[in-house]
Amino acid sequence: MSQFDLVILGGGSGGYAAALRGSQLGLSVALIEADKVGGTCLHRGCIPTKALLHSAEIADGARDGAHFGVKSTFNGIDMARVNSYKDGVINKLYKGLSGFGGVIGCEFASVWKSFGSEVTIIEGLPHLISLEDESSSKQLERAFRKRGINFELGVRFQSAVKTKKGVTVTLEDGKTFDAEILMVSVGRGPVSSNIGYEEQGIAMDRGYVLVDDKCRTNVPGIWAVGDLIPTPQLAHVGFAEGILVAEEIAGLNPRAINYDGIPRVTYSDPEVASVGLTTAEAKKRGHDVVELSYDLAGNGKAQILNTAGSIKLIAQKDGPILGIHMVGARVGELLAEAELIYNWEARASDVAPLIHAHPTLSEAMGEAHMALAGKPLHAHG
Repeated sequence: MSQFDLVILGGGSGGYAAALRGSQLGLSVALIEADKVGGTCLHRGCIPTKALLHSAEIADGARDGAHFGVKSTFNGIDMARVNSYKDGVINKLYKGLSGFGGVIGCEFASVWKSFGSEVTIIEGLPHLISLEDESSSKQLERAFRKRGINFELGVRFQSAVKTKKGVTVTLEDGKTFDAEILMVSVGRGPVSSNIGYEEQGIAMDRGYVLVDDKCRTNVPGIWAVGDLIPTPQLAHVGFAEGILVAEEIAGLNPRAINYDGIPRVTYSDPEVASVGLTTAEAKKRGHDVVELSYDLAGNGKAQILNTAGSIKLIAQKDGPILGIHMVGARVGELLAEAELIYNWEARASDVAPLIHAHPTLSEAMGEAHMALAGKPLHAHG
């Protein structure tokens, strides 16, 4: 039996972040993991799917080369090499560590369409990515239609039957779809059964461990982070929660996480990225809302990338930015600035004077705030 300041069950994003931060702060740390350190994100989730999406981007580049004056041909996909590349990325990151719900479906639909498959998405909710602002989801739906990705919205799945050629899917309204493969991407639940949480008196709800704003359970000395608690199932949320707990245990009294300020990305083509409140949520909370949508048609880099989309700003009237919602190629890379704008409670007039490098997509962020502040430059709204 050994004594430790911090014992961590699970070596995923939240667990290993807590271990690393706790060790930095001088705590004695033990990390227990049933499989490989890195968890779902590294081995089965974020990293492998984004590697597949990059291969899909290369496929689209080869297919569409003529548009950019490059004579290229798309000769097909070598899935063995694709998976070898994906596994290589995972293994490099794993060695580095060892040295120390709509979104998923849309991402895979984007990948397989780029690889040359015909794809249909079945979504029981009224929009493809219903947690995002409605305007972002509508833009993604338009882009998917243009790409030839089919989808059925607002009707729930009823049944699936294996056939000689694959599978037949039936919806509750009676529509049927024949396909070679059915992929189920309805989200994930917490891994919490048969571990002993209930026996220790830890408060639970539908498998989730309940915590306060500092990730403390109802049992003194026990914290919970990551996909085990009912917060957004994002790797960077797990990182933040793991660091928070380590600092709390070390006596630093860290500030609680503002989950509205967590950046979110759907890595499809086009990407959808956001931080802060949607229009509906801002109005629900009683804000006097003003909005502005800046069309990427006014951005030089967007034209070079041959992408369409927009940056939508939601603000309190005569007050700070409440939400930033983006659609377009590589807009996830704009989230760093968007996150600072939201979390530092900047106003459009604070951002408007800042100079953005030309030609970059980030100029669209600047021009959107210029327009909301009443001094548009390349007005496309």
